[in-house]
Amino acid sequence: MAFSDTTALNVTFLDGLRLLWQQKSSHLRAAVTLQPVSGERQAFDLVGSNSLVQKTSSNVQVPVTETARFRRWMEQKDYWNSERFDGFDTLRQHSDPTGPLAQAWASGANREWDRCAIDAAIGTNYVDKYGNTAVTLPASQTIAHGGTGLTLAKVKQAVKMLRRVSPDRDDPITLFITSEQEDDLLNSPTVTSSDYYEGRRLMDASLPYFAGAHFHVVDDYLDLSQTIGGAAVDGSTGTFDPILPMKDDVGTPVRSCVAILRSGLLMGELLPITSEINPAKDYGINAQQLQVEMSVGGARVHESKVMVIECVDNSPMTFS
Repeated sequence: MAFSDTTALNVTFLDGLRLLWQQKSSHLRAAVTLQPVSGERQAFDLVGSNSLVQKTSSNVQVPVTETARFRRWMEQKDYWNSERFDGFDTLRQHSDPTGPLAQAWASGANREWDRCAIDAAIGTNYVDKYGNTAVTLPASQTIAHGGTGLTLAKVKQAVKMLRRVSPDRDDPITLFITSEQEDDLLNSPTVTSSDYYEGRRLMDASLPYFAGAHFHVVDDYLDLSQTIGGAAVDGSTGTFDPILPMKDDVGTPVRSCVAILRSGLLMGELLPITSEINPAKDYGINAQQLQVEMSVGGARVHESKVMVIECVDNSPMTFS
């Protein structure tokens, strides 16, 4: 009887994890291009544009033009973690205790997926035949904070620069911000004006699509296990862990918001987020261990398809 009770809880827990990963997916997954991958490193050969040449006379050879080719490299990075459940504690439970725990594990895995995508978008990438040449995002792709938060002018500038390199409107632009930048825009009289925003009312005080870009809020994660000043882990203090990077610019806290074209970032999953519950009999007959693993990587298609918008962000990074 004890074994069947434990099994039922495990099945419920695992089903809960799968459901959450389907419903609470990463913020960035829908905004990037997913690419099938195999092996530890993958090379992607990209081709430049080309055009036809007008034929102006008879009996001439067909022109030959070589299309520019560029090679980018993606490396898969492995992530894993586990948690053990004491068998005696599990047997004492008469209802499923795993709902909040399943949500925490699913959220943590998807946050790490998003962090990998952001790192690939704005971090160091590798190019050339063997992937030995490092390429960083040039300063021209960063809109300086200028002592302000997120403004409509910054959004319009980023959208204009991205549309300059990809005029195809079927290639959507997504801007990743936090609630602080969303509040900056919602405090703008222009943004909230019914004349400017006619037909797309701010029904829930959010910006799902605006000024040519889709908006996704990627807020910092409050980690209550990282206490302030080494205090006991009791939920009274914690530290915010940002996915969108923060830096200190001579005493001014600056957030890096990211705007990308869907075609501008490739993501590959050698191992999608995968979970399994196994017996951990070294810790008791009914002890169980949850394991969660994934292997994911990403690469910019080209630097021109990614923009960083710097914003002054005075959000507190600790909770107490």
